[in-house]
Order: sequence, then structure tokens, then C-alpha cells
Amino acid sequence: MKTKLIILLTALCAISTSCTTSSPFMVSRKKTVKTTAYTHNERDHVRYGRKTAIGTTLRTGVVATDWSVFPLGTKLRIDGKPYVVEDYGSALVGKSTPVVDIYKTSFSSMNKHGTRMYDIEVISWGCFDESKEILSKRLKWKHCREMYYNIDRRDNGV
Repeated sequence: MKTKLIILLTALCAISTSCTTSSPFMVSRKKTVKTTAYTHNERDHVRYGRKTAIGTTLRTGVVATDWSVFPLGTKLRIDGKPYVVEDYGSALVGKSTPVVDIYKTSFSSMNKHGTRMYDIEVISWGCFDESKEILSKRLKWKHCREMYYNIDRRDNGV
């Protein structure tokens, strides 16, 4: 009986955990985006060290985006390689063409990448609710407020 109760409670928790994944970009899994590159020792990233916006270690395969377009945890394929959204940046927010900033391990590989247009594929969508939860604690920064309120407007059908 106790085991059945635990299974039932676990199932109820799984059902009640919601993850909003609605985006105007979700109509198609393929999108054309502008890509740029960043590295951990750029002047504007030094204070964060090798950490992403969610506290994970920066590594090959991590990208930064506007979380109101590609939410935290979104998995992308760019030029045949898999990436995951774990970071954001102020220069990426509110652009008419979505920007994906690809983490590179060095200045030379960052500079070599430059700016490129890519057709990307969304492998799986991340979670707007998780993105919004993290952003809610960072509203003193303009780009975080903008992402938060863009997600909020989407949630409320505005």
C-alpha cells in the first residue's frame, strides 16, 4: 500500500510540473539565425569566469540566447553539431533575427567563428517556466527584465 501511494504521489507531481514551451519560433523546427561566438575570458565575461547563467561550467556545446526565444534547455543542431542553451547575454536580447552565441574555448576560435548566418534545427525545446523562474531573481538587469516580461506576455497571450 505504501509503495502504491509513493508511486501515485510521484505521478501527480510529474503531472503537475508544468513547462511552458510556446514560442512564435516553434512553428518550425528549422530556423535561420545569426551566430556569434564568445569565450570565458572576454572582458565582459571575466567576472563570471567559466560559469553559465545557470551556474554550470562553460564547455564546448553550450550556447547563449535570448531565453524568450530559445528557452533554457533548448537543444539545437548548428552546422551538424549539437548544442544546449544554458546561458544568455545582454547583446542577444530583443533582436529581430534571433542570435545564438556559441561558446568557444579560446579567443582564436572565437575570432575564427566571427558572425555567420546558419540554418539551425531545434532538436527539443527547453522550458520557458524554468527560464522565467531564474530570470525573476535577476530583474535588476535590463536584459533579464526584457526576457522575463517577453515570456510573461507570451504566457498571458499578449
